[in-house]
Amino acid sequence: MIRNVLLYIALTLGVVLYAPGCSSDDLPEEDSKKNEFIYGRWTQTAFLSSSTNTFIGQEDGTYIDFKRNGTFEFFYSGWGAFNETTKGTFTIASEFLVNLKLEDGTDATISISERSGNKAEFQFLYMHTGRYKMEKQ
Repeated sequence: MIRNVLLYIALTLGVVLYAPGCSSDDLPEEDSKKNEFIYGRWTQTAFLSSSTNTFIGQEDGTYIDFKRNGTFEFFYSGWGAFNETTKGTFTIASEFLVNLKLEDGTDATISISERSGNKAEFQFLYMHTGRYKMEKQ
């Protein structure tokens, strides 16, 4: 009896220790599909006004373009007053969070909410901080 128990424990440990693990490259297909939405060009349609705490329509050409090679380009117009382009790399932390690494080494984050089809609300943190309604083109 004890011999059978020891054999069972040894076999169980063997399976646990030698079973192939799941690497980060082995993302389940459903996770890959969840992240698919981010790729492409997202254009600003509105911004959250700090004075009224409501969204105000604004289509000034501001966009962020997420490329499949892990790079992004963010063009910020701000009613034509800035016309600033920022580039860098990004990683998708989850279907609601994108981490950015700007060319100058600065880290930034985009939190995504209110997602519906090709529309979403992006909250930028540490880079043109604010909340924007975006539409995928």
